[in-house]
Amino acid sequence: MVVVPRSIAWCACILWLYWVPLAAQTPRIDSLRLKIESKHQYDTTRFILLVQLLWELRIIDPVQAIMYGREALSIAHAQTRLFSSARWQYRLAELHRFLGVAYRNIGEYEKASKSVYTALELDQQRGDSIEIGHSLNTLARILLLQNNIAKAADYAHQALAIAERFHDDKLQAFALFTLADVYYQRKEFSAALATAQRVVALRRKRGEEIYVADTYLAIARNLTYLKRFDEAYAYIQQALDIYRAQRIPYNQAVGYNAMARFLIVSKRASEAVYYAHTALTIADSLQAKALQQEALELLAAAHEEQGNYQVALRMYRRSDSLADMLLSERIAKQQAILDIEYETKLREQKIQTFEQERRTNISIAIGISIVVLIIIAAITVRMQQREKRQEHERAELLQRAEELIDVNHALRLAQIELHDNQERMARLLRELQARNDELSEMNQEKTMILGMVSHDLKNPISSIQIAAEMIATESTSLQESQQLAQMILETTTKMLSLVKNFLDVARAEQGRLNIRYNEFDITSVIEATLQQYAPHAERKQITIHYSKPDFTATVYADESLTAQVFDNLLSNALKYTPPGKHVFIDIHTSQVLHHNIALLNRDLDTLDTSDFIDCIRVSVTDEGPGLTDDDKTKLFTKFARLSAQPTGGESSTGLGLAIAKRLVESMNGRIWCESEYGFGARFTFELPRYAA
Repeated sequence: MVVVPRSIAWCACILWLYWVPLAAQTPRIDSLRLKIESKHQYDTTRFILLVQLLWELRIIDPVQAIMYGREALSIAHAQTRLFSSARWQYRLAELHRFLGVAYRNIGEYEKASKSVYTALELDQQRGDSIEIGHSLNTLARILLLQNNIAKAADYAHQALAIAERFHDDKLQAFALFTLADVYYQRKEFSAALATAQRVVALRRKRGEEIYVADTYLAIARNLTYLKRFDEAYAYIQQALDIYRAQRIPYNQAVGYNAMARFLIVSKRASEAVYYAHTALTIADSLQAKALQQEALELLAAAHEEQGNYQVALRMYRRSDSLADMLLSERIAKQQAILDIEYETKLREQKIQTFEQERRTNISIAIGISIVVLIIIAAITVRMQQREKRQEHERAELLQRAEELIDVNHALRLAQIELHDNQERMARLLRELQARNDELSEMNQEKTMILGMVSHDLKNPISSIQIAAEMIATESTSLQESQQLAQMILETTTKMLSLVKNFLDVARAEQGRLNIRYNEFDITSVIEATLQQYAPHAERKQITIHYSKPDFTATVYADESLTAQVFDNLLSNALKYTPPGKHVFIDIHTSQVLHHNIALLNRDLDTLDTSDFIDCIRVSVTDEGPGLTDDDKTKLFTKFARLSAQPTGGESSTGLGLAIAKRLVESMNGRIWCESEYGFGARFTFELPRYAA
């Protein structure tokens, strides 16, 4: 079992459970930073650049983004008259909404909600419906992170209604994405998948391929939960293809980490190593510490699953070192945010003081003509008193700010320690539950095996014992002894077959199959098996229809294992076909796509012969009772007991089809069944004609 480390679980929670579209660290960020250095401290152009940087960094570096946002707020406060106009009110609402997103991404949900509600009030004052919708959707995502699913769903539906009323595809895509997460939280996976597909259609219509890739990862999250691993793998692969085509390294690293996490969950740790290592290489080149830490912990988990404990330990140590570095940087930046907030408050106080002084000076100027000397003296005394009072108040404010910083720092450290303890406890509980489930499943399987062995071996052993006792008596004739010996031989053959089935299952599950690949004509295997079962078919009056094909049916596989697969399918067909009926054997050629190729609609026109594998397809069709819907869910599983009963008193362990499936898939083939209840069943398997 794979034990997913603490930080991987945290990343999965942020990136899968409450997905937000990821922005990439592009040259645009560096360009914005260069431009902002040449602008005046209170320049409106600097304000616009700061808001743009806030948006670009809201995911990559939310703490730095908040620092830019707070500086933009100080510009707005310094130019109150300018920002009271409708145009700049729109800019101010946008700033508060973006700040809310950044606060949300560092877990400051109270500040996040306050910022977005401020944006919503500004949007409502202007009557801007589309921006109201964006604010409602942002609030919905914050509420979703606080597990207030009902209210989050209400706000998301309101945002979607606005988007549909005004035919705004952008807002509609954001709102639908939030609703998909709501459905996921409610475990309404069909609704979540359908909603996410609507998001894909809208994003593709708008030409927003990055958002399409992000949505593919969200779809893969739902499919992984449903254990539809093949489909989930295909969607993650499509997302990776888009990231590569867009040539944005940060998103590529995110995609590779997502694929590594999926492969660990689906028990494919050896493949996960490649993707996690690729993500780490990209993250190293970008100096993206959060991505580096995630990739290292994924590598550690993958190596631990494979038993490479020394390598896993090294990865964990590197990850812990990065985590400490990230924590230190985050605390330093949060301290800087507090400093900016404090300086902003002081600046606002100075502005208010200046306004008060300006009004007072106007009053004094009006009265100068009356009592010049008295007013001058009064002004001098008053200014001195005010300066002393302001200095005293400033000292008190500075002292309180320092105390608040110390208290806040202590609280944050306590919160981090509590969160770590909770994560560790949750991880241990999940691991214990998984171990309990595994032991319960193994115990149930052991009980089934013991019951089957005791049931299916008891009667044959009793028959052998009785026959041996009869042979031992002197009164038994030679003919009777021969008949009894024949009966013993048939009984021990059945017992040996039962034991062999158990051993085959054990070898297949432990990966100890000794496969000897070579090219051979599969018709020779089929004809030899038909000859073996001809007497049995004749006894049950069953007609076997088989015509040797007019082409050479060469396959590249293990001849012995192929014979065992066909033996299982033919014996099943004879076992469940009533006397007087028919069994049909067909051999055809076929072409199938290479394994692990995921197709989009646009790919269908570009396929050529190199994308396909030539195969030989063998089908065994019986005229038995067929399979019910319940039977189909149990096919190819161990100890499966189907509704159909053998028509000639034959025994069944429920292992034959499970063994056949393991053998075919181990030889790079596939096997399936087609059946309609009451009209027999067709079992088909395919094997490649040539070595890959």
